[in-house]
Amino acid sequence: MNEKLRRPRYSRGKDTHRRTVFVGARVGERTKHALEVLSLLHRESYSAVIERAIREISKDPVEFGGAKEPGGLDDFGAEESQNYVTDTWASEPWIRRLKIALADRRLLTPHEEAFWRGVRQDTARYFSAEDPGGIDDADIEWLRAHIKMSGYPDSQAISDAWAKSLNDGNDREAAGSRGKE
Repeated sequence: MNEKLRRPRYSRGKDTHRRTVFVGARVGERTKHALEVLSLLHRESYSAVIERAIREISKDPVEFGGAKEPGGLDDFGAEESQNYVTDTWASEPWIRRLKIALADRRLLTPHEEAFWRGVRQDTARYFSAEDPGGIDDADIEWLRAHIKMSGYPDSQAISDAWAKSLNDGNDREAAGSRGKE
């Protein structure tokens, strides 16, 4: 095997400004072996291989395990589609979940659906006339296009309520599981 190994497609320095998070997963021996081989072949970390695989899978149609939902045709005859991964990305976690809520309610838990319904209804608490900052302009434009909102979302108020809601939801789930024992 005298051939040179291929260079990695994605350089490590490409996304140096991004934060990373830890995700644990259990995989079978064959999958772990495949991960090792791909890592060696492409001189990438396990994380880079997994990220690349997820990016590629997310481009596939939902019916084949991906995140792309086919749509109709636009005014020029080109196929419109929705990609749940790329179309719902935002730097703030609560904006991502709101975009998911607006994209397809089937993707939410009943607890999340109730939370976002409350945010949309309580505009006095979660929206303000002046821009409180903390939200990218692109996300503001997206939100304006998809929500009938007067003013600007109050990022801090929504973020705090979202964090509290997650804790409340986890407490309810823990209490429910204790009751089943």
